[in-house]
Amino acid sequence: MDWLFEGLWTILIVGIVLEIVLGLVLLNTGRGAVLVAMVAVALLVGVAAIVERLVVTDREAVTNALYGAADALEANDLDELFTYVGPEAQSLRRRASDVLPRIRIKEANIGRLQVSVNRVHNPPTARTELIGRFIVEDIAQQIPYENYVQRFAIRWRRDGDRWLMVDYEEGPRGEEAE
Repeated sequence: MDWLFEGLWTILIVGIVLEIVLGLVLLNTGRGAVLVAMVAVALLVGVAAIVERLVVTDREAVTNALYGAADALEANDLDELFTYVGPEAQSLRRRASDVLPRIRIKEANIGRLQVSVNRVHNPPTARTELIGRFIVEDIAQQIPYENYVQRFAIRWRRDGDRWLMVDYEEGPRGEEAE
């Protein structure tokens, strides 16, 4: 049922199709009851659109956490970044602690994002695959480039109402590795 709450387009398209069908029925029959049905469908679509905006699915929550971490990177705020990282993710914490003090991130962009959630585990887990693009300034003058593009896979776990990064992989994967 998550598909219903992850995009407004599904709700709007179903509502428009129903309104068109009911409009054609109204034209053919001229019955006032069809007009009442059209108003009811419009109200239901409106309510469904409001509910869709209010409900945050697990996939949306993971995406929001990922963008929050990207914002923390752009702010060059290691402490804020670590609010998105689980305590068990020592390799990720170590890597961030080693690299981030030596650079200043000007931009952190996310592309080709794919999110999969696994509710079978307790607590639920998720995996994001993405292409990260960073524009950096090298404070230590050791990196010969400003633009860094890399494929990432990040594992997440739900901790109460938050999602935390627990592990990551960097580098090519699948067909793109060739």
